[in-house]
Amino acid sequence: MSDPIVATNLDTPLMIAARNGNVDALSELIDFGVPVDAVDKDNRTAFIHAAIRGEFDTAKRLLKAGADINARDNEGRTAVHYTVLGRSSGRSRRFLQQLLVKNGANLSVCDASGFTPLMLCAKSGYFKLISHGRPDLAEILIKSGVDVNFRNAAGLTALLVGAADGNKVVIMLLRMASSMMEKRALNQVAAEAFASAVRDPDAKPPPQRIKL
Repeated sequence: MSDPIVATNLDTPLMIAARNGNVDALSELIDFGVPVDAVDKDNRTAFIHAAIRGEFDTAKRLLKAGADINARDNEGRTAVHYTVLGRSSGRSRRFLQQLLVKNGANLSVCDASGFTPLMLCAKSGYFKLISHGRPDLAEILIKSGVDVNFRNAAGLTALLVGAADGNKVVIMLLRMASSMMEKRALNQVAAEAFASAVRDPDAKPPPQRIKL
């Protein structure tokens, strides 16, 4: 359990319990009928507060009570964004893989600055843990099926973000994943052409254009 945090910014008792990892207090409040998706002045729910601190057990209890796993705050960030920015690598990996991915969180949503969680993994941070990006969490996101070639409104991909900050390990992961996607696309085209030829051997297949 993390060190307790006092109430600030109109935090509710549910948010404080979620952030402090106090499952018993959280459960009592939920059983009493406290709304699980109430927000503070930053539009953050108790679930987002739990994600910021990496509090797995309180977050799990909130989901069981029907909390919105994809709730967004005033910065457009969800629990997934805050998890990849977490200061504890072990907590972040567990929270992302065993809670967010497992329960179907949207892993590709952009925040208000246009960054997806994968882009944040590729980006250098403001403290030592993520000074060279988060390749460990990027790998989880990639294996979970996020589109590594996704471009935001500014035309940026996670690879471009990582390259701008010189994060070599993340860049390598993204390049490998992109290459695999291209190979799968080519294999799909070949399979469709073969199936078409089997159905109608005399037909001339139209030229295929692959969007990479």
